[in-house]
Amino acid sequence: MAVCDERVENAGCRIGFSIPHQIVNELRELPLSTERQHWAPESLREKDLKALSIEKRVRERVFTVFARIADNLKQYPDRIGTGPGPERN
Repeated sequence: MAVCDERVENAGCRIGFSIPHQIVNELRELPLSTERQHWAPESLREKDLKALSIEKRVRERVFTVFARIADNLKQYPDRIGTGPGPERN
């Protein structure tokens, strides 16, 4: 499912970190967005349980990384918002 692969990988890029390949590989088989309307309800329930399992497994690691980033940013308060990024008005 190339569309699913692209969406999963792009989601990681948008938030500024790379999603480990192992997790991306697990997410590739999960139906996303309008794709879900073509799946049988029982299959969706199974995939939703798998998605929940993946989320529970990686959630703590992701929060730990974001907390570390926040702590690092606190060390440089004068530099927050001065790096490359979207234009601000």
